[in-house]
Amino acid sequence: MSTQAQTLLVKPLEECTEDELCMLRHASAVELKRRVFEDLKAVAAQYIALYGKKEGIEQMGEDMCSRIAPGQHPGGWAGLVKHLVQISG
Repeated sequence: MSTQAQTLLVKPLEECTEDELCMLRHASAVELKRRVFEDLKAVAAQYIALYGKKEGIEQMGEDMCSRIAPGQHPGGWAGLVKHLVQISG
C-alpha cells in the first residue's frame, strides 16, 4: 500500500477528498487481490500435497471446471474452458 494511502487510513472518510477516496478504493482493491491470490496459492499447495505436483494442479483445474464453474461462470464450465484456451495463447 502506498504511504499516502496508509496515511489516509487514520483520516475520517468524511474529510477525504474524492481523489483520496479513489486512492483508498484502489489500494483496497490491490490488497484484496493480493489476499485472494495468497488464498489461491494455499489451495494449490493443498492439492499438490494431496495428489502430487502435476496431478494436483490438474485436479484443481478439473474441480474448477467441473464443480465450480457451472454455478459461478456465466458460460458454465465450457465458458471457463473457452477463456482458458483464449488466454493460453
